[in-house]
Parts: sequence; C-alpha cells; structure tokens
Amino acid sequence: MVDWNRTCGYVLCGDVCRDDFAEPAQVALQQEGGRGLMKFRKDRDILRLSSGALLLIIACGIMLGFTPDYSYFGIGFALLLMGIVAIVAIVVAAITPEECLIQDERPAKVEEKADYHAFCSLLLMMALLQAIGCIWGLNFNFKDVVPDLFIVGIWSWIMLRWYYNRRGDAR
Repeated sequence: MVDWNRTCGYVLCGDVCRDDFAEPAQVALQQEGGRGLMKFRKDRDILRLSSGALLLIIACGIMLGFTPDYSYFGIGFALLLMGIVAIVAIVVAAITPEECLIQDERPAKVEEKADYHAFCSLLLMMALLQAIGCIWGLNFNFKDVVPDLFIVGIWSWIMLRWYYNRRGDAR
C-alpha cells in the first residue's frame, strides 16, 4: 500500500521526498494489485456508441456478404472503416477518466464565442452572395457555392477559436 501523503521517489530528474503529494485523479490505466485489468468506463453513452459501431460492422458484413458481384464494395468498405475508427475512439474515450473529459469554464466560453461569431460571419457571407447575385444578375448556382462556404466557415471557426484563446478574454 502506498502512502499518498508522503511519497519518496524519482520526480522529474532527482530523488525527492514530498510531504504534500496528492494524486488529483486516478490514472486511467492503473492496475489493481499489480495483476488487474484496465479500468473501463461502462456508462450509457459508451455502450450506446459501441453498439452503433458494431452495427456499422454488421451492416458492412451483410452488404459485402449478400450482394452479388460486389456492387456495393465501396460503401461496405467505408462502413467497415467507420466501424473500426469508431471502436478505437470508443476505447480511448472509455479508458480516459471522467475528470479529464470535463471542460473548464474558460475554454468553453472561448468555444461558444467562436461558434457564434463564425456562424454570424457565415450567414453574412451567404447574404452578401445572394445580394450580389440579385443586384448584378449573376446566375451562379447556390449548390456550387455551398462547399466553398463550408470550408470558409470551418476555417473562420478555427481562426476565431485560436484568436480568442490567444487573446485571453472570453466575455
């Protein structure tokens, strides 16, 4: 049994004893008694997502196994790849302690502010494009502009998030 209040050992680059050593959160891969398994969270969200990932893999098997001449090979392979990536993400999320998943107040405010301003700028760009098209009689198809607007919106969100995080205040 380890005494967490007084621990002697190697800390960074030396042999140090600290009297006020406190473990803030359990280590996710901590073993019990030296022979235990990893601690997995088994809450409702983890189980729901893992069942969805398994359904993707089962749908892939049905699609590839029962369709003649592999006519849906690309879709089946995409489902398999999505299922495998989802299972890896679920395992990583399940071994991460819940304390590490809770976001602090400041990053949450920065994220919310960047979301709001990126959405407003995207709406403004769409309105300007529509007004320019109506005033000058341009015949551009809105379906052709949507992917470009999507990319501009994502990049504006990333840049605003970086800017508000660097600036330091999220009012």
